[in-house]
Amino acid sequence: MNHPILDHRLGNLPASIWEKIALVDELKGRWAGSVRLSPQVLGRLKQSVLVTSTGASTRIEGARLSDDDIEKLFSPRQLAVWRYLQSAPEITPKDLSQELGIPRPTINQVLNRLLDLDKIERIGLGRSTRYRIK
Repeated sequence: MNHPILDHRLGNLPASIWEKIALVDELKGRWAGSVRLSPQVLGRLKQSVLVTSTGASTRIEGARLSDDDIEKLFSPRQLAVWRYLQSAPEITPKDLSQELGIPRPTINQVLNRLLDLDKIERIGLGRSTRYRIK
């Protein structure tokens, strides 16, 4: 197809941009990053993908994971967060981190997974963000 405006814009791209496009095109389909990952990292990635995929599938189907299903899918730290949330009416990520002695990034990952699984809800924004069981 002939697109004069697009042809004109592409014709005016600097050589540095064309080099970057060529590099991306050259790398397309050759991602080999997983070859260098340790078995532990691959295991965590597999678990993360499983939980995310399961959560998406259950939302599409309109089904929800049971508490027993979550117990089977989550690591000990993730379970600690889940169990604490079950006993607290509402809590901030900061308070969860302090109460459980789990780093904030881990707390945030668990909260995002539970949100994906539609097991908790977010209340508020920013520093005042709290979470509670649905």
